[in-house]
Amino acid sequence: MMLELEKIRGLEGGDNWMNWRYKMRDKEADMEATREYHKHNPPEVGDVVVVLHTASHHTMMKPHITKIVAITDRGRIVVDHDHEAWAGKSFWKSGQNCKAPTGQCWLIPAELYRDIPMTHETEQRQLSEKYKAECDDEQLTISEMSKMLGGAKEFVNQINTLILDFKLTKEQAKQHLSRELRSERLLAGKRNQFGKRIDRQMIRNHSRKF
Repeated sequence: MMLELEKIRGLEGGDNWMNWRYKMRDKEADMEATREYHKHNPPEVGDVVVVLHTASHHTMMKPHITKIVAITDRGRIVVDHDHEAWAGKSFWKSGQNCKAPTGQCWLIPAELYRDIPMTHETEQRQLSEKYKAECDDEQLTISEMSKMLGGAKEFVNQINTLILDFKLTKEQAKQHLSRELRSERLLAGKRNQFGKRIDRQMIRNHSRKF
């Protein structure tokens, strides 16, 4: 059964993509599935499709729910879509874009799309809960934290900051600093939803904000 995609929050016409997180998809896997789907269900004018586009190959833009407006004599699928500035209107039955076949824009039938967007706030809360649970499993030793921070002096500075600025006890400060540094081990070097590389200061700012 096909979802009523245009009625799902985050996919509605007026929803701002910057407020939502869209699951990253595998273009090659999508094209294989789309090619197989169209073997048994030839595309027709009026069929609902989803046009996908990534930014720099690591951020999924808002999928555009639209309809096929024409099928050419060569079997190309023609749709009007939001990503035409980067790719043309025509697609092969595999979903590959005709104008930019190796680019970041492709198409799938609506029947194959099952991803539900989430707000950035929900995503951040889920990530925070996940990493907090992982970090709480094992607290780093004072020696490990000092080594990661470049020495005992910086360890003491960070503990004092947490005690003075956030009114934590010494034990709470140690637990919090341990969570930050374990998060650094897990996340440093990866990219956030805006494409920026995560570093120690970014983790510290986020952790201490909340």
